[in-house]
Amino acid sequence: MLIAAASIVNLTAEPRLVRTGCGILPSCLRAQAGGRPRAEARGGSIKLTHYRVGQAIRRRCTERDTVAAVPPSPPRPHAHNILLVEDDTGTREAMEVLLTTHGCGVVSARSAGAALPLLRSKPRPCVILLDLMMSDVSGDEFRHAQLADPTARDIPVILVSGAHDLASRAEALNAAAYLRKPLDIEALLIAIAHNCVAETAVA
Repeated sequence: MLIAAASIVNLTAEPRLVRTGCGILPSCLRAQAGGRPRAEARGGSIKLTHYRVGQAIRRRCTERDTVAAVPPSPPRPHAHNILLVEDDTGTREAMEVLLTTHGCGVVSARSAGAALPLLRSKPRPCVILLDLMMSDVSGDEFRHAQLADPTARDIPVILVSGAHDLASRAEALNAAAYLRKPLDIEALLIAIAHNCVAETAVA
């Protein structure tokens, strides 16, 4: 039996395939002290029989080839989409600025009649800010039409008005909340966050 020179093998920094007398081997298996992998010849063929690799060296090789797991991105916070129904131009524009400054998306209507088709707009409103005293169609009539629409009846309504009987009208219209003018913006943002249909659905 013909035995090739025995040796202890080691790892190189960059693995690649090299051709040796015993066939094609990864270059991370390198013989120390100029030796070669131990092999034996039988019937004219050469068979690789044994390698000894230290645990520390093996660990270096596997760590180099391991891809670190990428953690999933945290979910984005919900951005409120507000349908603002207000016939006074100055009040409507001021509320648009305040709401967009605080990260809300705003679709506004200058009348209740113009607001009704917007109930089906995309993205879907998650809260409606509704004035009551408007020139063409009152806020009460808008609310009744919304409640009759099965695709929009679940969108919460926050009444924003200077009406003296605001509390009783809010109760009669089953409003989620009501705020008197002039508005407290912090109270408005809290009411939106508390009553948002998307947030309450997740909760």
